[in-house]
Amino acid sequence: ESDPKKYFNPAQITGNLVSVEPEVRPKLQPLDGVPDLAYLIADRVTNPYQSKDCIILITGRKRSGKSTQAVALAEEIAEDICTIKGDTSPKKYFDVTENIISVERMGGLDILTSERATRTNQVFVLDDAKINISNRKFNSPVNQIQNELATIFGPFKHVLIFTSVFARSIDKDSRELADFIIKIDESNPYTLQTLGKVFWYEIGESGYEYKKY
Repeated sequence: ESDPKKYFNPAQITGNLVSVEPEVRPKLQPLDGVPDLAYLIADRVTNPYQSKDCIILITGRKRSGKSTQAVALAEEIAEDICTIKGDTSPKKYFDVTENIISVERMGGLDILTSERATRTNQVFVLDDAKINISNRKFNSPVNQIQNELATIFGPFKHVLIFTSVFARSIDKDSRELADFIIKIDESNPYTLQTLGKVFWYEIGESGYEYKKY
């Protein structure tokens, strides 16, 4: 064969290409009557009969969509908190300009001294908890900030979402306080979807890790 136009002719591009723009798949929805993860978390921290916060750890390879997933989840949780409380302003609980911080000393100090820290049911994204020399040192400034964020906010019933390439990048004490671990497998920028596994996480009295898929 010497005529490629028999198989692809630019003059007939409408017939050769189905669509230039990728088709975004509809958002996956849980079964009827089954709440999604965001609602479960919002219900946990707003329950007037219990005093519980929620710590979520999102892990995955670099550029896998961890930060995007964390922000999207935070926004959904804030919306569900509004629904449960009968409120109409999700930004009161999660504002991208104030509730996203980098897990390092200054970023941690900013949030610890923030006025939002003392509001109830705030959703914070603690982005990119990197592994470095200081993280591995006992009682390093980074570890101190992580542990303080994961413990002293309990009475305010906040939601803390950590993102990290590896779970072991998070300080061990903070990691053991996690309630959910989300492992990102892949993300598709064209369909705007992220695929991952969600585990209900807890540590037994013997120190053994339990993960419920």
